[in-house]
Amino acid sequence: MKSMLTLSELSMLICEDEFVLKTQRQIAKDFQSSGVRFPSSFETSPISKEAILEMLSNGLQEVINSNCLSQLLYQIDIPEE
Repeated sequence: MKSMLTLSELSMLICEDEFVLKTQRQIAKDFQSSGVRFPSSFETSPISKEAILEMLSNGLQEVINSNCLSQLLYQIDIPEE
């Protein structure tokens, strides 16, 4: 079993393009089940943290407006509470 990352290791990892791109792909996959689509470039090119947060905010608003929030929370394994 792999040990947990230290805070400094995690800080370095989240700056790597590969990690960012994998995270963006997972976000796109999770939101897809709720009918939210991100641009195809979102899954092929790493973008800034600020741009990711902006797209997440827009995606969450879309999910809320379509009454699919509970479905998204289930998909990403977050309790509704």
